Amino acid sequence: MNIDTSMEIIATVVTLINFIFLFYIAQKKSYVEEKGKNLATKEDIGEITKEIKAIENKYDSSLERFKMDLMREYEFSKSSFEICNSLDKQLIDILVECQRKIADDSSYDGGGKTGNSLTSIIKLGDFLIDYQVRYSTLPNYKRVAELCSDMFGIYIEIDQTHKSYEETDYSSITSKIKKSIPDMLKIFLPSIDVPTN
Repeated sequence: MNIDTSMEIIATVVTLINFIFLFYIAQKKSYVEEKGKNLATKEDIGEITKEIKAIENKYDSSLERFKMDLMREYEFSKSSFEICNSLDKQLIDILVECQRKIADDSSYDGGGKTGNSLTSIIKLGDFLIDYQVRYSTLPNYKRVAELCSDMFGIYIEIDQTHKSYEETDYSSITSKIKKSIPDMLKIFLPSIDVPTN
């Protein structure tokens, strides 16, 4: 074999080895790049997961705060509703008591004497004044409150001058209050509609 052929074989073998080596490096490089991409993707996924968890935690805490605020508002409303119901029941009781006591004035049940409704009317006036924030929008509120105040004036007048009820405006005031009570009761005790067949 001659030198030229040997050189040619060696050159071909070197070229082939270079080709294989370069191919191997190219494969290795693409493998490393792909692995790097996968690693980068895993790191990105980790970051995205952390951000999602942070947003979820923020949302959960915001939702919890909202639930707590809603619960407080519900409890406050429930408490206010219960207080208002209790006050309304007391007012109904006082109005019914006034109505009954006014009916007792000069009646057989009232012992034939006047003045039975004096304390219940004063009690009604005190209640309406104490809770005027709630009841000042009732029809006849102002008129009834003034009449109750006038009744308290009669109480003072009778106590100081020893006048009889007939010598005061007692009957006139009780008559006016008697006419106003049903209108006030209608608000709290609406009529029952009974269907007719």
